[in-house]
Amino acid sequence: MVTSTSTEHADPFKQWKGASAFAHKNATISLKAQRFSPRGKAEETTALIVRPPQSTTLSAKLHDKIIGPPFVYTHFRWLEDGRWKAINRVDLCTAYFRLCNEYDGFRQALQGLERLAADNDTVSVGKDLEGRSRLKGELHVICERGERLLPRLKWAVGHLAEYLEILDRCEAHNVHPPRKGAWAVYPDPVTAETVRLPEKETHMRLFRNGNMDDFAFRAAKVVNKTDAPEVVRVLREEIERVARDMLEFKGCKDREKVWEYLPKKGGLPPPSLVVSTEPIADIKGVIEKLEAVPEAVEGEPSAPPAYTP
Repeated sequence: MVTSTSTEHADPFKQWKGASAFAHKNATISLKAQRFSPRGKAEETTALIVRPPQSTTLSAKLHDKIIGPPFVYTHFRWLEDGRWKAINRVDLCTAYFRLCNEYDGFRQALQGLERLAADNDTVSVGKDLEGRSRLKGELHVICERGERLLPRLKWAVGHLAEYLEILDRCEAHNVHPPRKGAWAVYPDPVTAETVRLPEKETHMRLFRNGNMDDFAFRAAKVVNKTDAPEVVRVLREEIERVARDMLEFKGCKDREKVWEYLPKKGGLPPPSLVVSTEPIADIKGVIEKLEAVPEAVEGEPSAPPAYTP
């Protein structure tokens, strides 16, 4: 199984360090929220942020003087089909973790099945060859299907990671992606299939007319409302079944032994996000008002400089 051990497939948190940094960033929940609104109008609010306490170190003071103090996004707001929609940071990052979980769990399952097939320490050479012969066809099918699916799961993670890495840099450098107006509209369909299992790797055009588009927010909503693609779930079940057959053939009666080779469903641990969904009092009510009849959000209305890609 070349797919599972290929150097192009690895821990997603090591492949996309900027996105991982964004997903794990902490913020004090008691901080006062500020809004980003290009023209200072509450109805055009594109994000809510908090600014952590300024550091007293010389390098931090110099950074703040030249670039401005860093901030942390807590909510995002965008126009979709003529209506304002919103998502908080926790939900955005949870969607990213879910895609990482699907990709990394599938990768580890393929890799574990490969290790199990090669492990002949507990059986004779003759019995091992007999077992390989019996399961050769099923292993070949799983390998072929895995080679087709694994890159697509990786592309799904990579697409969302690109946006999170931009947002992470924006937070550190005190800039905001929409240069003017709202987030740009992502032009292609955003569905469970296109988000979770894209047909091809596309070098996404994140910016349109100077504004970053809204793909990340819309995609996160889709991911959090849907399950892993059925074709992926079915193949994971096939991998477990064949792995148990292998262990039984090798004389192992302990069904839990399979988890020494395969990751349990769920794979990666849940995100340990510290950024609160309530940076200001009754934030749920504030967001509902922002989506319906816009009202001012307490805090500084001015946005930092626009992000230049």
